[in-house]
This record gives sequence, C-alpha cells and structure tokens, in this order.
Amino acid sequence: MKRWLADYRLETKLVLPADSQEIKCNIGGSEITLRNSSSEDLPNESLAAQIVLQADNLAAAEELAQEKIREFLDLFSLVTCSGFRISRKRFVMDWTPGVEVREQYAYGYDDDGADR
Repeated sequence: MKRWLADYRLETKLVLPADSQEIKCNIGGSEITLRNSSSEDLPNESLAAQIVLQADNLAAAEELAQEKIREFLDLFSLVTCSGFRISRKRFVMDWTPGVEVREQYAYGYDDDGADR
C-alpha cells in the first residue's frame, strides 16, 4: 500500500495563536496536521490542513482524503463550536518514501494566482 499526502485550505473564523505549534491528530490510521494559512493563501483562507494516509492508488487516496478531512472537520467543529468549510483542495500526491516519480492530482492554478 502506498502513502499519500492531501493538502487543503479551510475557511473558518478560528485561527491558531500566532506562536502556537501546528495541531496533529490521528483518525483511523490517518494523520492530520492543521496550521494557520500563510500570506500566500487566499484572504478568506485562515487554516491549512494536510492529511497523510495509506491507499492502493491515487483515486482511492483522493476519495479517502475527502472522507477523512470531513470526518476531522466534523469532530473539530464539535470540539471548538466553530464552523469550517473546505475552500480549496490543492493536491493529492504519492508520499511514499524513496519514490522518484510521484503520481498526483493537482487542483486549481496556485502557481500564477489566476484563480484569485
């Protein structure tokens, strides 16, 4: 089974304190990392989320990543009493160590800012 990385941007009124570490949690064999978005992200995006998971292929990884981010956001919404919306899927990429050519789905136009 391969290891995959999925990257998302989130809209929410919740932000982490400026000096805080990223938040990491494990849900059903997947690791989710949550941090404040960067100045390079869209103005409405306050958080960035990355998920590391295992799946047999790229299509299965994309489907599982969507399931896991929604599961995490439901849980985090309940715990924080805040709303969350996925504003942008950035990519799903083969994250298996030692791979020279990586499969990936890339979404949008991050490189030139055309979607802004």
